[in-house]
Amino acid sequence: MGKIKRFFAKINNTLNYISTAPERTSWEWGSYISVLSFVFLRAIWLLRIFSVLQLLKIVVRERIRIAKIFTAKHDSKRADVPPGLQEIYFSLWLFLLLLFACSLKNLLPFQVSLSPKSIKIFATYFLIESSVWIIYYTILRRFFEERYSIYHPIEYFVLIPIVMSGQALALSIIYSLSLDDSFLILMGLSDNAKIQFYIKMIGILYLAFVLSMIINGFPSEKRKSDNFFKVAIIGYGDVVRNRILPALMQSSVRQNRIEIYTDDMEEKAAQIHKIKNLETEFKNIIKCKMIWICTPSFSHIEYLEKLYSSKSFLVMEKPITIIKQELNLVRRLKKNGCLENVFFLSYYQLEKALTLTYLVRPTSFYEKYLIFDSSKAKLFENYQNLGQLKKICIYMAEGEDKRVWPHQSENGGQLLETFLHHMVIATQFLSLPSTWNEVTWKVENNGVVDQSQPSIIIFYAKAGDTTIELAMVKNASKSELFRGAKLTYEKGTINADFDKKQLELHAGKAKNVIATNQKYNHNYAIQTDLAITSFENQISPWTIDGYENQLEIIEWLIIEKEKLIDSVGLYPEIINIKERFKNHIA
Repeated sequence: MGKIKRFFAKINNTLNYISTAPERTSWEWGSYISVLSFVFLRAIWLLRIFSVLQLLKIVVRERIRIAKIFTAKHDSKRADVPPGLQEIYFSLWLFLLLLFACSLKNLLPFQVSLSPKSIKIFATYFLIESSVWIIYYTILRRFFEERYSIYHPIEYFVLIPIVMSGQALALSIIYSLSLDDSFLILMGLSDNAKIQFYIKMIGILYLAFVLSMIINGFPSEKRKSDNFFKVAIIGYGDVVRNRILPALMQSSVRQNRIEIYTDDMEEKAAQIHKIKNLETEFKNIIKCKMIWICTPSFSHIEYLEKLYSSKSFLVMEKPITIIKQELNLVRRLKKNGCLENVFFLSYYQLEKALTLTYLVRPTSFYEKYLIFDSSKAKLFENYQNLGQLKKICIYMAEGEDKRVWPHQSENGGQLLETFLHHMVIATQFLSLPSTWNEVTWKVENNGVVDQSQPSIIIFYAKAGDTTIELAMVKNASKSELFRGAKLTYEKGTINADFDKKQLELHAGKAKNVIATNQKYNHNYAIQTDLAITSFENQISPWTIDGYENQLEIIEWLIIEKEKLIDSVGLYPEIINIKERFKNHIA
């Protein structure tokens, strides 16, 4: 049953790529369904699937999308089709129909190598396609594409004379009429008994459609900068309030399109956002185009299972899960193509340490957020000249975490909440941790809820000839806060400051600096924009989010957690690591 469902889902997605399916809200009104609206809008949708113009648009969009992969300009859900495509398409039809009409009346010095019957079939096709085009773009588009947008209010209006002339020629060919009679039919003024009633109705509707285009031509029309898709956020914890919501409100998402679903309704009166009861209104979540799963880590997969089959774009907080038994479920979902619309967040990999991530994944998607002091070619020439990696050291001292569940031992403590970031960053430059040796753990207060005491994790290991030193302090005092990484190579170093979101690469006398664009310096700004970019441009999230190693790392950490023995008196050692580390960075 599942395979059949996925098969039809793929067919539906393919058809939807050719011709946008109508919005569910267009035929589902509250808790009621309009059968007539559903049938009518679906009929228009199916008719547009057979449009040659729609197929040409796909070709153009794909060419633009592929070209955009090599740039950092991602600003709409789909690649915008130049208006000239439609203008050329209908102009060519007008030329062909004129050629056909002249050929049938022997007005050409040559004969078109098509029979009169074939010419009438072409004319009929154009009449149907152009009529559907007019109906869709003058009246119905906003029922199909909620984020209705145009280049300019006159965009379709200027095509009316060309399309109308083509339709007059088509009617003339089909019914052997004069052009005068054909234009009268289109204007609803013909009394020719030879013409069927439904054809005359086209003329009456034409007047309504043309008037509609004139009305829509006023400056109040929505422009390309408008963004109307709904965003649902499941959860209302500290990360949502202080990071995700501010980042979304500074993005292209409209504030009044954000809906929050939570079981905690106590603060509803104090908030300007739409806060809804998660349990009673869950069915409304799937009506949103983008859904953020921001619940405690142990409940992530629960919501993923409920939502992955929807058409919505999902954004999931890290870690993916903290339950070992759920990892194989995620792998199966990935293998079966069920996670193609899921963007996995990683605060350090995609934000604080994006400058490091870029060195191992130099995708153009990241370049939008970074500032370079030299050319890309020079940067990677110097990076190549560093030679073999000899040592990687990552140190993070963070302040108080007021949440309770990340400190609880049954939820993995800070090992799976914060130390996971160390591992994700390190494995970008090394093999997976299951291949490391000489592993040594030193842990104090991991899984202890007492937030007055610092939680410390110190980790030493070897990956081949590379020494690994990772250190974490949670609930550190303000004077001790610092986050960064130092990578030592045979012929140079890379020093990354996660707080400043920048790095320095030293290869001999050569130096390169990568910094984060100040525009994206606030928390979650980059991740949020990357998720929206992936959604709007219909780009597979896995090409951007880099989650592929997270499952193996989580599984390894869960196994290692059982071996940990809580120590005491680690503070002097962590201070020594910090001072040594900061001196190296300086």
